[in-house]
Amino acid sequence: MKTFYPFKSLLLTVIIFISAYQIQAQKFWLTTYEFPNGPKTGITNLNDNNLLASYRFGILQSKNGGNHFDVVLRASAVFSIFSASSGNVYAGGPGKIFRSLNQGLSWDSVKLNSIYPVQQITENPQGHLFAITGALDLENGYVGDGVFFSDDQGKTWTQRNTGLGNYKSGERIACDKNGTIYLTVTDENGTGNGGLFLSEDNGLTWQHVDIQIDGKNSISNQIKVANTTGLTVTPDDSLIVSLSGIAVNTLVQLNIKKKITEVKDNSFWKPFIISNTNTWWDDRLMGNVYFAKNGDRYSSVAGSVNQGGTYFLKKGKNTWQRYDYGLGLDINGERNFQYFAENSSGRVFMIQSLDERIYWTDESITTSAPDPNKLLDFTIFPNPAQPGSTVTLLSDKDLSEYLITVYDSTGKVVHTFEKTFQNPTVISLLTPGIYIVVARKQQERIITRLVVSPSLN
Repeated sequence: MKTFYPFKSLLLTVIIFISAYQIQAQKFWLTTYEFPNGPKTGITNLNDNNLLASYRFGILQSKNGGNHFDVVLRASAVFSIFSASSGNVYAGGPGKIFRSLNQGLSWDSVKLNSIYPVQQITENPQGHLFAITGALDLENGYVGDGVFFSDDQGKTWTQRNTGLGNYKSGERIACDKNGTIYLTVTDENGTGNGGLFLSEDNGLTWQHVDIQIDGKNSISNQIKVANTTGLTVTPDDSLIVSLSGIAVNTLVQLNIKKKITEVKDNSFWKPFIISNTNTWWDDRLMGNVYFAKNGDRYSSVAGSVNQGGTYFLKKGKNTWQRYDYGLGLDINGERNFQYFAENSSGRVFMIQSLDERIYWTDESITTSAPDPNKLLDFTIFPNPAQPGSTVTLLSDKDLSEYLITVYDSTGKVVHTFEKTFQNPTVISLLTPGIYIVVARKQQERIITRLVVSPSLN
């Protein structure tokens, strides 16, 4: 099992002193202290002491805010995870739903009339569940068995696809406060018959929703949706859709918004731009939008290292900002769509699809609760150091009960002190690289970066 630690540090050299506040302000995302078992597919937070993350072959659970994770489910594949208002947890597998009715302690599974991955699960105000299936098959294109419905806590599921026609490869699903269900499905040929649907009778029948934009003589008003990347009902009762498609002969990529009371109307959707572009119909596509308790908004864009990342809108601001500082890559070496969860104090946890890390940020913190990862007076010098030299760890406070561990940049333990911190402590280093020094006492940690550079004289 690999363990990684974030570069949240107090960096001291004989020439330059940078405060811990400045360094922390630069890093948007930090990582939890463990993120085992490979690429992640989803995350949810039941309460401050119950964080669950799905990975490709199971589910992890942390009972202490991400400091330690245990495997609570092993499976052939897990594609999504969802916590219902009842406290039950559901995860999507290949043609099946995994269920936990005791907050992740134990799991069973229910077979669906499908062989395809369950990509997302949601619920309506009555607690009835909806699951969508869909996948990209290299031989057959986009495939799926549409929508499944359960009104008995996931014990049984029935298909509800009337009105969808042949378009059953589900991409996103959401529900508003009135119980209207919104669904997006793939229409890879851009016929205009797929894209966005809604149901006002718990999925018994689906109505196709046309997408019209005021093209202002730049493009056609009518958009034939091919794919969607985001579908979100906002706290102000609007629907956000992120889509790619065709307007006559023009390829378009848009993030659009409309009040839920107007979705069925023939009125225009309103685009909102998140990137600097001269062609408003060729924007970067967002994933689902997460609204933090303090009003901040989080979303993501998939793509290259230079374009993909977290997109963040601070409460009261109008411009989305892209952040990638502290953000890793997925297994394909790119940025991917992100999923978010939040605890009661406003700490936001995040997984990037098919990235093994589990991230967190205090950007939207709402309380003054003590930070278990706070920096104390803890100095390493010299820093940077030279290969083969020794460095000294020194503190002007009593750290006698702290255990010290040194990790290399891959998370491998390179030195562990059998006894608690001795003031000062000397560490011998051999090779150039970046090391993470962690002083630990119960839930409190001091995390410092140490650089060993061959370029120093």
